Amino acid sequence: MASCIRAADLVPALSACPICAGSIKLWREKAGEYGVFRIERCKACRFAFVNPRPSVEALLRFYREKDNHESERGLAGVLKAEEEYPNATTDAERMLRSIRALDRTAEPKRLLDIGAGYGFFSRAAKGYQVTAIEACPRAGKIAEKVSGVLPLPVSFEEYSSEEGQFSAVLMSQVLEHSHDVQLWISKAARLLKRGGVLAIALPSFSSIFRLLLNEREAYICPPEHLNFFSRRCLSALLAQNGLKVRSVNYVSRIPRMAIQKRFPFLGAIGVHASWLAATAILRAVDTMNLGMMLNVYATKECD
Repeated sequence: MASCIRAADLVPALSACPICAGSIKLWREKAGEYGVFRIERCKACRFAFVNPRPSVEALLRFYREKDNHESERGLAGVLKAEEEYPNATTDAERMLRSIRALDRTAEPKRLLDIGAGYGFFSRAAKGYQVTAIEACPRAGKIAEKVSGVLPLPVSFEEYSSEEGQFSAVLMSQVLEHSHDVQLWISKAARLLKRGGVLAIALPSFSSIFRLLLNEREAYICPPEHLNFFSRRCLSALLAQNGLKVRSVNYVSRIPRMAIQKRFPFLGAIGVHASWLAATAILRAVDTMNLGMMLNVYATKECD
């Protein structure tokens, strides 16, 4: 179990929005097992973020402590969980299809997988030379076995490469964890080739579940999640860094086993029928741009 974030771990609070420099005000305070965190929101672009936030060093310590605990299940446990609910595999295949459709770079094709986790996205990136980054060493060892790619055990802040090296940069479920979103997106833009793709997947701050639950929504979980994006503020951040949004979609999903665990009395047929009904409702929510996950694909324009 990771330790609490202490007052000494926090950096000075920002006085304005890190995306648009607009004025900010308190949105909510969120108390949890790792401490109490203040979440502020921009009055202009509506970006919400933890402020003050932990330092990069404190965040790395936090995640590596969690890594020591969560990776104890090992490769077999990771593969078993993915077989039961192939969430990462499904997302990886979908996102890589979108990347390939938008990628206009010449060979060789290189992809940077930031926050590679257990390696399912690196494994799906067929046709690309993959460089993966995973700051948690135990997760990185599992990722190597899953994908055949050994991630570099560094944070994105620590990673160094020449500019214009990658056809695609992938940030799946990672930008919400970033200490400095401006640094991350500007760095990703510099690393991309002209015609390359930045693909981002993260929880939507405009989802129906967040609108109903506010700070009680599951993805409002500092210090793991520090940044809370809607389509509007994420698009603004990308545009500031010379990236053009090409595709936006919303993805909501519920595992069948979640219904089975919550309503075991339904039986196999009842669980399946309930899952089909829930899936249909979630698809309708996605079409209204109120889905759980926001997926955005942007390109670095050619000269």
